[in-house]
Amino acid sequence: PEVLDAIRECYNIKHELFASPLNYNLSLNSYSSAHREDTIFGACYDAFSTRFRDCVYMNPEYTSHALHKALSWAISSSLDVQPFCAVAVYPRWKNEKYMNLLKHPNVKL
Repeated sequence: PEVLDAIRECYNIKHELFASPLNYNLSLNSYSSAHREDTIFGACYDAFSTRFRDCVYMNPEYTSHALHKALSWAISSSLDVQPFCAVAVYPRWKNEKYMNLLKHPNVKL
């Protein structure tokens, strides 16, 4: 929790992506879930349909597909005229497609 609090304060993060009602950070103002039924608990639904204008924290499911889709979305969002920042937690899995996305000029490690 201390690390996430430090990240939240440093980047002024207000929204968490790919969370659930059981694991989202309570110190953030809002979160997005992959499940529509989580809206009953205050979640926003479908992070991919929203263009955020602040800095977000994202920790997608650790599947090749989910990691690639989330990072592709973040890169696409970074190409908009409006400023955008995503702080992401990712595993370093060799030979996965999403690893190639880390070479994009808008991705900073």
